Amino acid sequence: MAREARFGTGSTLGNTIRVSKQKSAPTKQPRQTDACTFCDIFQRCSKYDQFLRQNARLPIHQLFTGRITMNLTFAQRLIFLLFVALLNGCVTTPTSLPFNAAAHADLSQIEVLPMAESKLDVYIVNNPGYSFGLVGLAIAESHLAPRRAWLKEQVAATGFDHVATFRTAFDSAMNEQGYTVSWPNGLVDAPDSEVKRSVNGSRRTFPEPVLPQTQALLEVNFVFVGLASAGSRDAAPYRPTITVNARLMDRTGKNLLFQETFVFNQVFPVSGSEIVINPDVKYSYADFDALKAAGPESIEGIQHAIEVVATRLADQLRRQ
Repeated sequence: MAREARFGTGSTLGNTIRVSKQKSAPTKQPRQTDACTFCDIFQRCSKYDQFLRQNARLPIHQLFTGRITMNLTFAQRLIFLLFVALLNGCVTTPTSLPFNAAAHADLSQIEVLPMAESKLDVYIVNNPGYSFGLVGLAIAESHLAPRRAWLKEQVAATGFDHVATFRTAFDSAMNEQGYTVSWPNGLVDAPDSEVKRSVNGSRRTFPEPVLPQTQALLEVNFVFVGLASAGSRDAAPYRPTITVNARLMDRTGKNLLFQETFVFNQVFPVSGSEIVINPDVKYSYADFDALKAAGPESIEGIQHAIEVVATRLADQLRRQ
């Protein structure tokens, strides 16, 4: 069982054959596109299979817009996702490593690294469409499109910034414990950032600290943030849902001091090592019509969830 928190691209495969007017032997003309062959897609899937076996479980829609699928066309993404769906059962969460406060009693200066880009999303777990191949997958994604557009409108109307919300809550909770937290490189990767990341946003390597007084580097990334339902049945309401991965390294970026995954509203499969936080029943919507009727309240619920997760993270780093 999961741990409870202690507090509370569509190109065709192959090449085109053209025959000259003189009826000479057919010659193969490669398409002048950025298309990937099936082998290319399979190679990407094979690399991703290795990632799946070592890192956090990802909702399939995360992969749909992920870095691996960035250069694939719509149809190729569907092929890729269908392959991933078959592998998803063997995924594990990053290994939990609680913070040893006694061993790091002198730690007080933490530098937070820019997060990977993330956007608020709407998702239905166990969507029946995902069980019917490429056509079902395409239908499921098109079904979610207007819901995601609606949420985007709500975010724009309220001016909500989920990353800034997280920082405010986290910094406040850390300051109460005597930590000094800094974000010298900003909150999110710059558009031209060359940081190499895994699909779930985690950095492959840690940079040197910017500030000379920094004692540790903290990486935090949203794996999912938004609204999710456990399924399409009546007893599966939409609720604010968040998955956050966090890890703390020493200032060299070589030694791991802490690593946890936080799950608010557990609708995605978990391994049992995550810190699971139950959602507030106030922000629960039986269906999408109820969610739309709630309007700005839905954003209020997401804000509440982010603040709770940020506070739980700070609590896991509590000093003695």
